[in-house]
Amino acid sequence: MKPMTRLTQKSSIVAAGKRAARWLGVALAFAAPLEAVAADPARLRVAIAANAQPPFVVWADAQASRGIDLEVYRAIAEALRLKLDPQLLPRPRIDAAAAAGELDLICHTSPNQSRDVALYRWSASLLDLPDLLVGHTSASPVDQAEQLARGSVVGTLLGSPYARLDARFADGSLQRDDVISEDRLLKKIQLLRHPYGVLNQQSLSWVAENGELSGIAPWRALVGLNNYHCAWPKNSPVNGQALMDAVETLRASGGLSQIVARYSRPALAVVVSSRSAIQGIERDTLADLFMGRRQALAGGAAPNLLMSAGPERDHFFSAVLRKAPAEYRTAWSAQQFGGRLRPPLELRDAESVRGHLQRHPEALGFVPLALVDASLRIIYMP
Repeated sequence: MKPMTRLTQKSSIVAAGKRAARWLGVALAFAAPLEAVAADPARLRVAIAANAQPPFVVWADAQASRGIDLEVYRAIAEALRLKLDPQLLPRPRIDAAAAAGELDLICHTSPNQSRDVALYRWSASLLDLPDLLVGHTSASPVDQAEQLARGSVVGTLLGSPYARLDARFADGSLQRDDVISEDRLLKKIQLLRHPYGVLNQQSLSWVAENGELSGIAPWRALVGLNNYHCAWPKNSPVNGQALMDAVETLRASGGLSQIVARYSRPALAVVVSSRSAIQGIERDTLADLFMGRRQALAGGAAPNLLMSAGPERDHFFSAVLRKAPAEYRTAWSAQQFGGRLRPPLELRDAESVRGHLQRHPEALGFVPLALVDASLRIIYMP
């Protein structure tokens, strides 16, 4: 499936956002009494972190114009018949603003990021936010955070916790280098100000889609999982139950999933066994292998290729091969004539691919990021 252009994407965002908000408004008419909402103030004051990155906030002329966070806020405000009032704040200032009664709703936050958890009522986790360790092309590849050499400097986002790294930061075996935004963090890796850094998977994929990962090695290592919550300060005059119902309805209706899908692709990892000699691979090389244009890597390794028949297959075609399924079949039909080459082995689903990879270190395939564990090594992610 051909990726949407930014122009067509923007048009679809506007239309689909209106549909989702209208549906949400109908649902909430039954979920919360209208008189309770009508008694609340006419505006919904929401927090926009000044260092937020696409796809969560897309900036235009230094203004937050669209993105996952903006669409979530707009759908909730329209459902509650409140005027959206975004408050642009440095992330460390958000808790103080909430305590001062200046905010009604904060999304894209979590209890482990807040300095005052008791200040808020919290939604359930709405979205997984994987943290990935990346490295400069000159840095030694690692599969797990524990493999980082003692004394390594790791770029981090100011104020963010990292479950698999915090103990090593605390005991001094790793050095934490905080920056205020992920784009600056990435730039420092590219300039080799530090060899490694931790970035959110969705933000990293957005950058990769725009071809701005020069100097970054193709391997990845999963080093943590944060969650996307919404929180409403207990001192807000807006009806807290109505807000809670609005957020839950957006999640349960599929509206949130639709918003996320418009701005990001599913997290897909090209993987090998942790026993494999392959450490990383570029997209062009992967495409050549899976299209039969080459049979071996530069070092001589000839991996046995696996193709999943699951839903992740379409993402692999569009993001990695950049071919339609019909083009893939046509290419292999021509190459199989006379028995010259065999196409990748097709397995039933991603679980089958993972099991095969665990048993066969010479194999190479792709699975959703959620299926990656210590037995697998991520050698590329789109």
